[in-house]
Amino acid sequence: MSKMRHALVTLVCVSVGATLLTPTPAQAQYLDPGAGSIIVQAVIAGVIGLAAVLKLYWGKISGLLMRRSKSKSQR
Repeated sequence: MSKMRHALVTLVCVSVGATLLTPTPAQAQYLDPGAGSIIVQAVIAGVIGLAAVLKLYWGKISGLLMRRSKSKSQR
C-alpha cells in the first residue's frame, strides 16, 4: 500500500506541476466597465491628490519664487 500511495502522490505532484508550468494564452482582449471605472477613479484621485499637495505647500513654493524675484529686482 505504501508504494501505491507514493506513486499516487508522485503522479498528483507531477500533474499539478505540469499544469502550473504550462503557459496558457492570456484572454485579456477587452476592459470591462469595472476596470474602466477603476482607471477613471485612479486618475481623479491622482489629480485631487496633486491639488492637495500643491495647496499644502503653496506657501513655501510662492515664498521661494517671491524671494528670487525680489532679490533680482534689488540688484
